[in-house]
Amino acid sequence: MKPLQLTVWTSFLAAWGLISVSGMAQDTQRERPEAWRALVYGGRFMDRFLPNPVRNPLTSDTWGVDAVKPRDVLIGIEEPDWSYWGGNIKQVGEAYHLFVCRWPEDHPKGHMGWPESEVVHAVAPHS
Repeated sequence: MKPLQLTVWTSFLAAWGLISVSGMAQDTQRERPEAWRALVYGGRFMDRFLPNPVRNPLTSDTWGVDAVKPRDVLIGIEEPDWSYWGGNIKQVGEAYHLFVCRWPEDHPKGHMGWPESEVVHAVAPHS
């Protein structure tokens, strides 16, 4: 094959592959398997999440959809001047250490300012 023919053929195969793969990646609504109804408590991933205890007054004067309000905004990292992502918690003794990344909420690039994030460290006496 000549170099131009090889380039055209390679481009065609790459485009065909991308189109066929993207067609298979579409989400399909389907019924949950009947066997899932028989799972014991703790068998589903969502069973691993426990409700947070309320330690401070609940407020609706915060961001988020109505389904998450009112809530205790002091149980995590929520500050109006910062956007957060990631986060890892490590228990050391009786304290819980949270390492999380943040960038200014008013960053000129908006949420695309995340590459300029900084890592911050918070400590709490409870999880």
